Amino acid sequence: MFGRFLFGFALVLLTVPASAQESLLDVVLKRDKLIVATYSTSPPLAFVDDGGTLVGFEIDMAREIAKDLLGDPSKVEFVVVQSDGRFPAALSGKIDFGLCSTTITPDRAVRIAFTRPYLDTGGSVIARKDAGIKTVQELNDPNILTPSSTCLRRSRAPSR
Repeated sequence: MFGRFLFGFALVLLTVPASAQESLLDVVLKRDKLIVATYSTSPPLAFVDDGGTLVGFEIDMAREIAKDLLGDPSKVEFVVVQSDGRFPAALSGKIDFGLCSTTITPDRAVRIAFTRPYLDTGGSVIARKDAGIKTVQELNDPNILTPSSTCLRRSRAPSR
């Protein structure tokens, strides 16, 4: 019913290069380190474990990219961002790219270059028991709202 894809967003096409001849790849190779935006409170994707270490699927992906690109999985610097900080970090050039669960919207797609999905997740709907919601069709009620920050878009539930 509801589906959510997680995308990495890449800045390859949007970053202003250090000079007219240098690509972002050239800059990264010269620096010998990737700078990657991530969350720190989004298990199992990216979170701080009990030992204080940033871990998770997206952290592992960043390390694999560093290994493939620079020959060493430790050649990555993580910049922890909140949801509202991921795009400004990318657009300002503070990071090379981000691995943060993100939903593509038309507005975002004109500003940020997205990868193909690397994870397909399902969305869930929760309600208080006393809300009396028994079927998905009842969610079509215009009085039922979701937070504006949700990745689940308001759409009509299928009629049966």
